[in-house]
Amino acid sequence: MFAILLLFSTFSIGGDCVIVGKLQDAKLIGNISETIVSQTQQQCICQMLKSVDSISAVNYFSTTQICQLFSTSSSGLIDLQLSANSLVLYTNQSIIANMFSEFTK
Repeated sequence: MFAILLLFSTFSIGGDCVIVGKLQDAKLIGNISETIVSQTQQQCICQMLKSVDSISAVNYFSTTQICQLFSTSSSGLIDLQLSANSLVLYTNQSIIANMFSEFTK
């Protein structure tokens, strides 16, 4: 029994980890790479992580279950707006930080 527990813990420790940041009640404004409908928040995160090389941020709207995916190759992230019942999910913190640095100059 102990050997089985040790085997499972070895596999779980060896996995990679991706940190997903969240901004509640906010949305990104810019060039949307793709819009996906009828998605849960978890499915939206999976879509972003599947294309981690090209998608760095997602708007998720909980009331309509819509994901808007934003590409890192697109220079179209223009603004961050307050928006109730929406969520910005991101894997590339530098893009979000650069947007905030524009406001503090």
